[in-house]
Amino acid sequence: MMLSYEDRYINHAPELLETQARRRRLNLFKSLTGFKEARRKPSYFERVPRRLRDHVSFFADDRHVYTLCEPYHLDLPEKLNGLVVIMLPSEVGPYGGGWSSDSSAEPGTTSLLFGSDRQKSRFDELRLKLIIDAWDSPRWNVVES
Repeated sequence: MMLSYEDRYINHAPELLETQARRRRLNLFKSLTGFKEARRKPSYFERVPRRLRDHVSFFADDRHVYTLCEPYHLDLPEKLNGLVVIMLPSEVGPYGGGWSSDSSAEPGTTSLLFGSDRQKSRFDELRLKLIIDAWDSPRWNVVES
């Protein structure tokens, strides 16, 4: 059975600033989307480009399962073969890929949320919501005390 996101990427070292910021972003991501972590792969998962399948996890709302991939190297193809994707704002992307106290630093990974193209209207709404909510969110590397 696959470990939870927290067990894979946070609970192994809760004292690190990197994992503290990661926990904050994961909670923010779940709060803004209303998603709960899912333990099953969606039927479209095999169409997610293999080169982007890094730090893979699954989240669900009441109707659909979504795939979150957080690769270090972003190489998004022009055609996604029946998929839709949202590039999450760095303030909301859970993993982050490293940590820096530099306020101008950028995270090492990009968070990509995939779904079936049948979910396009839901993705358009979600993309707008995340952009607006990220505007008022702390920078990706902020650690709350």
